[in-house]
Amino acid sequence: MIKHLQQLALAAATLSLSLVAIGPVRSATLTYNFSGSTDSGFLAGETYSGFLSFDDSNITGSGREFLTLTDLDFDFSNPVFSNADPISVAEASFFNGTFVGLSFSAETYSFVPGFFEVGEASFAYQVNQEGGAGDVNYRLQTSQTPVPEPVPEPTFAAGLLLFGVAGMGLKLKRKMEWKKLEM
Repeated sequence: MIKHLQQLALAAATLSLSLVAIGPVRSATLTYNFSGSTDSGFLAGETYSGFLSFDDSNITGSGREFLTLTDLDFDFSNPVFSNADPISVAEASFFNGTFVGLSFSAETYSFVPGFFEVGEASFAYQVNQEGGAGDVNYRLQTSQTPVPEPVPEPTFAAGLLLFGVAGMGLKLKRKMEWKKLEM
């Protein structure tokens, strides 16, 4: 009888451990539209626009963080910028979990994120020894509601595996006991 209680306790503990896992992690691809205009240099008054997308599942919400973009589209009417080679990886920049702008540089222009808030973000360029800068405004795309996708949790899978192994062990043990009784 005590053996059965021990087995039942083991099975119950294994099952409860498999179900105690923290809720599933959610990830979503967020898209920000951006636009702005240059307010200095020989391109003063020129406008630009575009969008950037990234997966936000790795944000911890602590300190300065950067996430590599999954998509970036930049439309500037001036052909100087359309063929510029990138010199850095395009990243979404965050401060304490809050989006503060795009961090990206090409040979003729750069997007500079804000340090503490997105309102500090800017755009700068330099072509033929002449430079200028401008503002950049970001807007989270709301026409598409990001649908969080569940990400499998390793603790749940490990608990389920442990529960299955324990069940198989109990079944095997019973079989062995039955064989002993038959002999």
